[in-house]
Amino acid sequence: DDIQGFRELIETGSVIQIFAAITPTDLADLREINREMVRAKSVIEASEQDLRFHSRLVSIIGNKSILDIYRIMTPVILRIMQRGKTRRTIEGETYREHQAILDAVERRDALAFQYLMRTHLRAGLWTFDEE
Repeated sequence: DDIQGFRELIETGSVIQIFAAITPTDLADLREINREMVRAKSVIEASEQDLRFHSRLVSIIGNKSILDIYRIMTPVILRIMQRGKTRRTIEGETYREHQAILDAVERRDALAFQYLMRTHLRAGLWTFDEE
């Protein structure tokens, strides 16, 4: 919960910086990473692509300290991403959520971006409620 909460603060709170810095190349890269996630051969590989998507998005703001923290948190973030994931959620829910987030970025719709990102990140927590 703390990790996802931290990510929510960073990924939703950086909307203005992301919108100011993102380029068409960045958007194309993010869409390709999302497609690579669907093409992954395992849930582990798909989770790695999922993390790559979020790390690439955060890298757009150009804050090295945040990227260093994401690298340190990688094992825990991957564990959260892998729990409860199936081929269906990767090919369906996660892919569509990422696409919707990118569509909001393209439209420069800050409210939609923040809502979609928050909803997406919170979806990863439901599997931990069962413990």
